[in-house]
Amino acid sequence: MTNKTPEQRSYVARVSWVSPEGRYAMTNVVGIGRVTFSFAPGENVWAEGDAPIKGAKVVLSNLVMMDGGWRALKARYYRPEDQASK
Repeated sequence: MTNKTPEQRSYVARVSWVSPEGRYAMTNVVGIGRVTFSFAPGENVWAEGDAPIKGAKVVLSNLVMMDGGWRALKARYYRPEDQASK
């Protein structure tokens, strides 16, 4: 059992799809299913300067259920220091 609140929990997933118009990406989180996130400028969800790459490992947090399924309100690339914190 974890002491983290839902807002503090993070999930690691791989980007499985990036929208052609360059606004959203989709992942599959084990135990949760499909989770999307926005990387549109000005939405402050994607923490990186470049668009996510299909196949890249990402860290998702602040998941909320929307009409279309789960959405991450924070997302970034998975980094070596993430391995150390497991």
